[in-house]
Amino acid sequence: NIVSGKMYRYYVRATTDCNSCNSVYSQPNYFHIVPEILQGTSVSVCNGTGLTLTTPQITVPNGVIVTYQWYKGLNSNSTLISSQTSNSCYVTQSGYYYVKTTFTGSSLCGGAVTTDQSLYTYVNIGTTPAAPILNSNSPVCVGNSLTLSTPYINGNLYYWTGPNGFSSNNTSISIQTVTSASAGTYSCYVLNSGCQSSVSSMNVTINPVPTASFTTNVVGNTVTFTNTSTNATSYNW
Repeated sequence: NIVSGKMYRYYVRATTDCNSCNSVYSQPNYFHIVPEILQGTSVSVCNGTGLTLTTPQITVPNGVIVTYQWYKGLNSNSTLISSQTSNSCYVTQSGYYYVKTTFTGSSLCGGAVTTDQSLYTYVNIGTTPAAPILNSNSPVCVGNSLTLSTPYINGNLYYWTGPNGFSSNNTSISIQTVTSASAGTYSCYVLNSGCQSSVSSMNVTINPVPTASFTTNVVGNTVTFTNTSTNATSYNW
């Protein structure tokens, strides 16, 4: 199989139909395939430091030297960042990268230089953001407003989910006239430069509105009051 980035040597020999007369092999010639960056056309890391880009290691014949030239940027705005005989390059900044393989040597048409360029690879280098700190005014009663919040940090994108189909991308949220369907677990995570935090969650309690009621029972000169209120924890007579 023809492998990207590798150099190949070929010969030609002439022969008759009956293979009874063969010429000697011709002088060797070489060709090579455009290199590729093994990480693909787009790659993200969230370690805050960088990653190593690689292209296939090329085995060349005697008398040939291969150099890997790594560039950052697009077209004429690119900058050479590494030129070496190693097929890898450690990068620490986000952006577009490509590699050129340059072949020189006595076996190449009297030492001629040949160069090929890979496709571009976009590298995104970010840092995993901290999990958001969630706040709310829970517990609240049915019919009141529920507020949710998390501190805003520049560059973060916020993704909330919750009961009853709730979702939001805000850092300060007010849900008006809540019902019991709004009770449950609310979760949020953040993205920053393509890097995702762990998910933070909190439980929200929606209490039913208490109903005050009582009954009376009169026996002679005595009246007995019986509290029949519901959804209440304390009472004032």
